[in-house]
Amino acid sequence: MRKQYPYLQEQYVYNLNEEQNKRNFLKQLDNFVNQRQYIQITLLDWEENPLKDVQGIISGGSLSKDGASPVRVTGSLSCTVSAEEYNIDSLNMDFSLNKKVFIEIGVKNETDQYLDWPILWFPQGIFLISDFSLNSSSTSAINLNISLKDKMCLLNGDIGGKLPASVRFDMMDTQLPSGEWTQQKVLIYNIILELVNHYGGIDIANIIIQDVPLRIRQVMKWTGKNNLYGKNISAETETDNWIYTTDNHPGDHSWQEYTTGEDVGYIYKDFVVLDELVGAAGNTITSILDQIKNILGNYEYFFNEFGVFIFREIKNYLNITQAQIIEEEMQNPGRRIKFGGGNFLLDEQSENQYLIEVTNEKTLYSFTDDVNVTSITVTPQYQNIKNDYIIEGLRQGTSSDIKYTVRYHLAIDDKPQIIDVDNKGAYYGVHENVVYYTDTRENDIKQVNKLGIVQYMNKLPDVGNFDKLYYVNNIVYYWDGTTYKKLVFINEDKESKLVSPIKYYSRDWRTELYLQGLEAENNGVDAGYYYQELNAFWPLEYCLDPNNQHFFGEDDKIIRYGLTEGNYFLDFIDANSAALGEYSIQAIGRRQDIVVDDKVNCLFIPEIPNVIFLNKDNPEENWTENTAGLLTESELNNKYREVFGGQPEKLTKETKLLALQRHECILNTQPWTQVGNEIYSNLDIGGYKNSAYEAIRYELFCHTRYQKTVSITSIPVFYLAPNSRVELSSNSTNTYGDFMIQNINLSFGPGANMSVVLNEVAERL
Repeated sequence: MRKQYPYLQEQYVYNLNEEQNKRNFLKQLDNFVNQRQYIQITLLDWEENPLKDVQGIISGGSLSKDGASPVRVTGSLSCTVSAEEYNIDSLNMDFSLNKKVFIEIGVKNETDQYLDWPILWFPQGIFLISDFSLNSSSTSAINLNISLKDKMCLLNGDIGGKLPASVRFDMMDTQLPSGEWTQQKVLIYNIILELVNHYGGIDIANIIIQDVPLRIRQVMKWTGKNNLYGKNISAETETDNWIYTTDNHPGDHSWQEYTTGEDVGYIYKDFVVLDELVGAAGNTITSILDQIKNILGNYEYFFNEFGVFIFREIKNYLNITQAQIIEEEMQNPGRRIKFGGGNFLLDEQSENQYLIEVTNEKTLYSFTDDVNVTSITVTPQYQNIKNDYIIEGLRQGTSSDIKYTVRYHLAIDDKPQIIDVDNKGAYYGVHENVVYYTDTRENDIKQVNKLGIVQYMNKLPDVGNFDKLYYVNNIVYYWDGTTYKKLVFINEDKESKLVSPIKYYSRDWRTELYLQGLEAENNGVDAGYYYQELNAFWPLEYCLDPNNQHFFGEDDKIIRYGLTEGNYFLDFIDANSAALGEYSIQAIGRRQDIVVDDKVNCLFIPEIPNVIFLNKDNPEENWTENTAGLLTESELNNKYREVFGGQPEKLTKETKLLALQRHECILNTQPWTQVGNEIYSNLDIGGYKNSAYEAIRYELFCHTRYQKTVSITSIPVFYLAPNSRVELSSNSTNTYGDFMIQNINLSFGPGANMSVVLNEVAERL
């Protein structure tokens, strides 16, 4: 059942430049006084062919639209029929098991536009009759009460949609041109199509699958015994964009070195489910679709107002950006960390590094309390606000069973301020009586280099304090629990010699917090909230010696591996931040959000070269799960001819395949490299780095807004759907911003209102 409504916005194909005029027109409907409503119900047969209009006998009803339910729209109708003529058991009656209904709600067109439409109709959906009851108070009439559900009840087991037997959806048997049988992974796109069409009985013409690609980039890691060396040569050649070798290091600094286990690039792969996807007998189609939706993430599926099945990404327009590049260095020449395709300055981080961008206006409608809202209830979630975030994960090396805790701590708090600048750069504090030593007291895998602040003594006390360093007669001692021992200093093979404590300039604000804690601990006062973790982790990540204050792994002002393979990072969003300062610890107290997730296995995702690997020795491997092995010679020639023309019959199969694969890269503006078997065979699936940084950005996104839930009663807006983004402007409750529609309830009849529940969308976090 398809109709054209030229005044309606395309709710599922967003092109706001073209749709703005329609939106402006529809906005005029809010200004209609005593808006008169009409209902039009078209009776359909099982194939959805129209039979007749039956709106004249309808006395009332309602519709409920829920964005969280696969059965998106449910409804009810009340009507009166003649007792003598109606037989509830007959399939020939209007409302019976073999009928469907198409509902439209209309308002009188009081504008000077679309004059061919005296009534502006708004389609609400195609429905099946799920329940039916009747009652009668006399012999002259019967009151029918009909419950309706949209076509999802054909897939969720209510009316249809149950698997008749156990089915594996992710794998299929297929025949090669040679006649051999083989197994092939099935595209996610094709699984959805098969579920809805074959098992759900929905015609392919009524199925739309959006935002589900056929091919994706698969991260690959290097597994060879020798290191791999790569060089970007895109400016020097019109063929390969990169070249690779496993020979000894070429010596040229433009070559990048990759060791075993490192991610080195990508290959194109079919977008398939990696694990098994199996449905048991009696499972519903929607249960399998839910599994696919959970794999993909921010997706939804539903039947639209014309009974068309839609599977797509939810259009909330929240897009996580790549790490923002900060090009300027402030007073302190900061250090850049490279990850995630971008870089930023460690010394000049701000809330900008954690922002999630929202594009320009993407809303379909505006609710305003002085135009269309009759009542509003706002429920802010105070407990949702957090300002102290900790992500803890687990990292394990490829060549060892030893596991390390990965800890990322982010707080909205006051940062130590730069106090001055000297010839070595800016510094946050100056500390007297500092020594730099190797801590041999901890039975750890490696000895830890630490800073210490000594306490001057004329003589050692009878019993020492384990946490203190004592400076007596030019020698530093520590108490090991039973006796005093002399401290071993850096670069010394023997016990401490005549050493004088130094004046230390802290050039990282975390080091400043660490030293402030040391001083406080020596004086027997509170060492500060962050001291214990800094004392445990910071010396492992940061070289604290006076001359080389930098992160381990830092080279030429670029941190190449230190923080990717590190175990700890502390960062502050300054409490004076314009964006998030109102939620600072100083303003509302410390509100913790602690997540322990063993899937988090690194601090930051390392930068992966943006290059596709193609096997020039065996091009069929590049399309292993696609069609290379399934193409006949004639089919391959036709594909080649479509792209390049010419006479592909004169070319080898390998030449044609490789040319088509390079063309795939060109279409996607994707750099590529053609390597031989000696390199390609040593690539394996990578991309197993799950960074604490991305996890903490998500927590920040979730917990720096009140996540308001708003209930509204307004004049009816018949063209809105759940999971649509709308604006709200309420002067009475001081509530402004963008919201997603959770559900809608509509009542039929003149003077009826619409109730809507909205969930807040954060504009910028």
